Amino acid sequence: MTPPRTILVVEDEPILRTAYALVLESKGYKVTTAENGKAALEALQRRIPDLILLDLLMPVMDGKAFLLASDVLNKYPQVKVMVSSNLSDQSTVDELLAMGVHAHILKSSMSPSELTARIEATLMEGPQ
Repeated sequence: MTPPRTILVVEDEPILRTAYALVLESKGYKVTTAENGKAALEALQRRIPDLILLDLLMPVMDGKAFLLASDVLNKYPQVKVMVSSNLSDQSTVDELLAMGVHAHILKSSMSPSELTARIEATLMEGPQ
């Protein structure tokens, strides 16, 4: 039996962080959570996940600062990064995708089943 895939959920809204974790755990994923980019950096020291679901706008350290500080996209090319936000600024989204982010999802229009489908599809992709 293969071990469950691991997901690091980085989200500053406690309700969303908990909801994402519950939905993903119900699908068999092992989930770790962090409330901001700084906490996510600490989580990376403990375990490298298969996928990071990363909020962009957070206090302490935002998602883009986390990507730059951790260099996760270069150090760990096997890790998939999905950015979740309500940001619809296409130039920012394009910049993140150019950095190596695998997907951008709009939080406000994403149902739990759509979220898990996107995560599953992203995990099935080959390396960038």
